[in-house]
Amino acid sequence: MIKSLTEGEKRDFRRKSAGSGYLKLFDVLDRQKEYDEGKAREGLGGSGYGRYMSYGKNYLYRQLLESLRILHGRAKPYPSPEVAISEYWTDIHVLLDKGLYSQVFKRISHAKKHCMSYHLEHDLLKLIMLERRLIALRKEKGGIKILERLHEECIDIQIHLNMEVQLFQVYERIWINIQNQDSVQVGMATKSAMKFFENNEDYFSRSPSFNNLLYYHFCMAVIFEAENDSAQACRHYGTILEIYDKYPRVKAANIDRYLGVMKNYFNHLLTGLARFSPREFEKFLDRLQALKGKDSKARMLIDRLNMYYPLIYFIQTHDFERALLLDKPIVELLGRQKTKIPEDTILTFQYHLALAYIIAGVNNSEQKKAYLERGLDWLNAIENLPKDDLKSFLKSLSKALQIIVHFELGNETLARSLALRMLGNLRKHKKTNSLEYGLTDTVKRTMATKTADKKRALFELLRERLKTFPGTEFVLIWVEKRLEQYA
Repeated sequence: MIKSLTEGEKRDFRRKSAGSGYLKLFDVLDRQKEYDEGKAREGLGGSGYGRYMSYGKNYLYRQLLESLRILHGRAKPYPSPEVAISEYWTDIHVLLDKGLYSQVFKRISHAKKHCMSYHLEHDLLKLIMLERRLIALRKEKGGIKILERLHEECIDIQIHLNMEVQLFQVYERIWINIQNQDSVQVGMATKSAMKFFENNEDYFSRSPSFNNLLYYHFCMAVIFEAENDSAQACRHYGTILEIYDKYPRVKAANIDRYLGVMKNYFNHLLTGLARFSPREFEKFLDRLQALKGKDSKARMLIDRLNMYYPLIYFIQTHDFERALLLDKPIVELLGRQKTKIPEDTILTFQYHLALAYIIAGVNNSEQKKAYLERGLDWLNAIENLPKDDLKSFLKSLSKALQIIVHFELGNETLARSLALRMLGNLRKHKKTNSLEYGLTDTVKRTMATKTADKKRALFELLRERLKTFPGTEFVLIWVEKRLEQYA
């Protein structure tokens, strides 16, 4: 939990906890990059928190939760709707205990407006049920008419909630089968879902609730994803964004979900580039830049995405020169956010900028040396990241790209040395059929070959081999350029 805290949250906690014994435990743990209980005990010396670490951590955890509850309960400009309704309920019960019924009804009225603003139908139904019970028990003046109106409201909400439960089950069934990679069950689930929507067409054509309208489009997007219909999936994700855009306060309260939809929309936008105009992407960027994070964590994420999406888009559309313009802003971003950026995001920036420089260098003879050397800087940066499965693959691929860069720069002695070492390592791990093996082996053989015809034959063979690997279109640009040189 400590690593997830923003600087503002840490400052607030330290201010509230000044002088307490558990604050020292907090500071000791906050300084650790990776949790090490032994070192934590040493840092606490002979204090009670050092001797009884388990108790101390549990107590600290509860204090952190309480601090976050208080902080985010008063967060501005958009307090959490769930926290706010919880406070309404606390107020209502306190006033009920004191017998202040007129104030109870006022509080219920305010809470209902809050629920309607944020589409919290579950809490709205509970509030109306409480209101009905109080009116009936106290025999309020004009109570019969009020009860009749509230009864109708309850029926409407129950219809929406019943539909919400069914919609979630439909969505969940499709999603689970997709995760299980069970194509037969996915097909059955999507067929069942379409039948469900057909049977409930009357409900969706009239006035579905906000949440049910979202669930409908989420379901349809997932169905079309299962059918590999990227254009239709993109359309439904776009509709979800438009629905949220109509309710800025709801969008701000659900910013993480909104950004998740933007990610899916963007991925499908890229898949269907041939069907979309550049203006579609400009609209996407306008939407992203207009977002306001409700806290520093959300603002930092939006800041990153304003770099990430253009970088990916420019590379996918082969607009490498525009991608290179993001180099300086990304360097500034990495310096500004430091340890707050996930390693996968850092890797994405490094790898794609390296790729952009390499391809731009291959295509621009005047800037070739400068571009390739800057691409090499980004490839070297990848070496400093910790290993995991994804990073291990990209690190291995980046080493192959380093060899290509040295080959292009004419550093053949270094390129040959790196190639021999890498090929030996790949053979040792039985990866002779890998993409990076094919690239490295081709470069090594080319350097050992004298005639242009034989070099061309090696690259023609590599071109055919690359077709068996997904996502190699950028490497193919380099291969085609080499084939032109050997023609």
